[in-house]
Amino acid sequence: MKSLRSVYIFLIVVLVSFASCSKDDDKEDSKPLPSRREILAAKPWKISKVNLDGIDISDKPAFAQFMTLRFKFYNYGTYTFALAAGKGNGFWAFDADETKIILDKETSGELLWEVLELKDNSFKIRETRVSEIDSSVTIILYEMIYE
Repeated sequence: MKSLRSVYIFLIVVLVSFASCSKDDDKEDSKPLPSRREILAAKPWKISKVNLDGIDISDKPAFAQFMTLRFKFYNYGTYTFALAAGKGNGFWAFDADETKIILDKETSGELLWEVLELKDNSFKIRETRVSEIDSSVTIILYEMIYE
């Protein structure tokens, strides 16, 4: 009877030890995930692929300028960009549900990007442009990676 009681006590001590260890482990692993804003602003992004109306133009000499494009977004709502022909800056914001990025809102250069993917190492957007001349629509897909 004494040995059976000792076994029960031992099992209770072991179970309590495992339960307390797992709680500590959970606390260490439960770091909050970065927000979309934090992911976007963490590092500079560079263009890795450009698709124009369904055609990959990444390696086409006429569009080589696209491949030199680099962006850096800042948490406080500004961005900088650079490409072979020059550089510039502006303002950016997410829409309410963070599925679109508005660049240079309410200016003549305003752009709207639909965010297709935003992960730690990849950023994919769709830009739809409508011609003022003939109302034709051009869809540009950009894929970016951390520089």
